[in-house]
Amino acid sequence: ALAASHSEQELVARRSMGFVARHAPAAVAASADVLVRRRWPSRLARFLALLRLALERPEERRAAAGRVAVMAALLVVHARLVWMQWRGQTGLVLASMCGNGLRVFCEFAANLLMVVVAHGVAQTFRLTSWSLHQHLWEGLTRAIQKCAMQDGAFFKVTMPSDLAIPAIENPLQRMSDVKAFCNIMEDQVNKVTLPLSTALMLMPTMLRGLGFLSPALLTFNYVSFWLCQFVAPDFTALREREAVLDDRFKFLHTRLRAIAEPVAFSGGGRAERRIIEPRFEAVLRHAELSRMKEAAYNTVTVFFTDYLYLPIWLQRMLSRQYALLNTPHHPAGISPNLLASNFLFDRSIQFPQVAVQRLVLFSPHWERMDSHCQRCLEVVVAFEAASSAAAAAAASAAAGAALRACGGAAGASAKNGIVVQGLDVVTQSGRCLVRDLSFDVTPGAPLLVTGPNGSGKSLFGSILMGLWAPAGKANAISLPGDAAGLPPPSTIAAAPQRIYIPLGPLHNQLSYPEVISAAALAPPFRLLAQGSPAFAGGCAERLLAHFSELGAVEVSELVAQASSVQKLFIAWADFPSAEALLKSIARPEAWVVDGTSFKVVFGENAAEMEAMKEHQASVLPNLPQMMAVLRAVGIEHVVSREPEGWLAERIWEDTLSGGEQQRLCLARVFYRRPTFGLLDECTSMVAADAEEDLYRRLIHDWGVTPIALTQRLFLPELFGRELALGARNADGWELTTC
Repeated sequence: ALAASHSEQELVARRSMGFVARHAPAAVAASADVLVRRRWPSRLARFLALLRLALERPEERRAAAGRVAVMAALLVVHARLVWMQWRGQTGLVLASMCGNGLRVFCEFAANLLMVVVAHGVAQTFRLTSWSLHQHLWEGLTRAIQKCAMQDGAFFKVTMPSDLAIPAIENPLQRMSDVKAFCNIMEDQVNKVTLPLSTALMLMPTMLRGLGFLSPALLTFNYVSFWLCQFVAPDFTALREREAVLDDRFKFLHTRLRAIAEPVAFSGGGRAERRIIEPRFEAVLRHAELSRMKEAAYNTVTVFFTDYLYLPIWLQRMLSRQYALLNTPHHPAGISPNLLASNFLFDRSIQFPQVAVQRLVLFSPHWERMDSHCQRCLEVVVAFEAASSAAAAAAASAAAGAALRACGGAAGASAKNGIVVQGLDVVTQSGRCLVRDLSFDVTPGAPLLVTGPNGSGKSLFGSILMGLWAPAGKANAISLPGDAAGLPPPSTIAAAPQRIYIPLGPLHNQLSYPEVISAAALAPPFRLLAQGSPAFAGGCAERLLAHFSELGAVEVSELVAQASSVQKLFIAWADFPSAEALLKSIARPEAWVVDGTSFKVVFGENAAEMEAMKEHQASVLPNLPQMMAVLRAVGIEHVVSREPEGWLAERIWEDTLSGGEQQRLCLARVFYRRPTFGLLDECTSMVAADAEEDLYRRLIHDWGVTPIALTQRLFLPELFGRELALGARNADGWELTTC
């Protein structure tokens, strides 16, 4: 009666209202920028927080401290060398005035050496500074990427299902802010510390020469420079707005790369331009506005801060005052030593003024650094919120599992299967699509989840995979081995609706998300070839020659091992490297000699192979199993058509057809052989008869129980039950027998 009297929209609205009524209003998280400013209220606090993140490990802190100590020592040495350089130039002038040719040559040679040494020290300082900031950049990037890729935090921040998680638009694009932060810091360290160290060393000379006028001059310079900052624009807001507009513009280009083929097929180039060009124009308008504001600021500050303008006038006036105070009147005129003294004092005034100028000009750069700090820390707090939400979900799941364990039967079934109780499927906007969903799935009993578009199938799959927060006051989800809120890969593996094919060799497409690399394999790089009974005869020599042609440095026959029927020929081959070993068997043709195939294992004997099995699983691909998987999904030809075989590296999304990509993603489920496979319309581009064959093989040959998400009822002889989402009833779901 309810279904007959209300439309689907009205039913969803009623469920959503009931969901809101049953649940207390959740605490809505503040925006990420508010959280950052609340946690680190000052610029210095934000700066230090980012440094702590970059130097998490003790060895990183020790390396950074060592570089800072080297830079401090170089600053002291450089300041003394600069002063000695100016004194050398003064000595050269005095020798020239006295007409002493030998002294002129000696002063010139010594001054030239001093210039070279001072320049070398300055360059060493800059190189050490670059190394320090590269170290900081590496540490920050690694720390943020680790947070982003842990427990699906990147997905949870991009599309938060929990109100406590602040949303971040394009979080990984903020890696550019990490690099910009380190670049500005390196530039300012080089610009400020070198003249400041020299100024501190020359300050006593300036005080002795002018007395109270020295601090008065520097104070006047600082106040003049500081007053110029009142006309400075809000660099933080300008940089944040520029970064947001730039990220949005880059996102559209990335999106266009992914949809280039359908856009070309539909002739939608002009329509895409109408989408992209407004974003580009917004970037240009903001850039023009920012440059105009900065031009007005620079016009004022250059006059007061650039050494070639007002500062040099003041310097000349003070030099004149020094000369009046310290040059005695003598009928014979001024001695060369007095001229040298005036010259050196003029230099001693220059460096403190330049240092004050750099200190004041550091203020806008400090604001720019803070804007990049702000954006980086916003990502950090968002990822931390996602981790906290995952931990809370894990605690809730553990509590639910304990309660179910006390319940007897339900707890027993959860040990081997999936149990869902009291689950509400709620969208990010708060629409309750499914209410009080309860069911269980046991191994060997496939489940078909059907429903129209927008009924919550993919959202339900995300909840099972731990990527979307479950709703419902009494909700409880239990999976075998689920101890941390996320199901282990051995329990459930997914073939999502949206295909993802990473970069890398072909064998890593099957092992993903595990990346297999032979770089960690230790010598000897040896494989065992176990042939059929035919190899025990005259083909043994050909097998040995076969491995020699593939690059083995040594090949020998072991024994003809006795089996229950006949003797099996066994040979071993040593290779110069792990890469050469893999390359020798990368193509399936390399496993065949005279039409007879042989098995390949790694190690010298059965005991060693068993001991190294776990280690080799992480460094060597199981190529025979991978070949069997590709044969099961019907794309074994992909290996044969590549000249490098399993080691071929391509942009696979451009190389494989749509159907081949779907079969490859499904092959990952075959390869992992989990208890359950979550298949979200992953065979939509596969023919109906081939689709049925894939499901039969998955269930009967590979022992995986599929939970298939689809819009239609199909293969009722394979799927014993159907969970229909979007049903026209009060709860929005219905569980029936196929």
